[in-house]
Amino acid sequence: MDHLVCFLPGSIAIAATEGRTEAEARKLPTWSSWKKDLIIKPLDAYNLQRPETVESLFLMFRVTEDPIYRKWGWKILNISGHTCLYLMEKRIPP
Repeated sequence: MDHLVCFLPGSIAIAATEGRTEAEARKLPTWSSWKKDLIIKPLDAYNLQRPETVESLFLMFRVTEDPIYRKWGWKILNISGHTCLYLMEKRIPP
């Protein structure tokens, strides 16, 4: 079930902010209480390069309003798209 890790950043952002933007959530008295529940072990910190990663980046953009997440998502989609087209043209199996 490692593939579900791709949803983790977006899920944490939505949970920590309760669906608000980061700026709104930081004004709440409960803002830092979520941090004590977050534990990421070194062996769990790796990148799977799955399409769900882009969804998580979208959620991070919505929560933080930081355009860097949109840029990263767009870059991943463009790279993935070009790779898929190349593999299809060369008839290379995935």
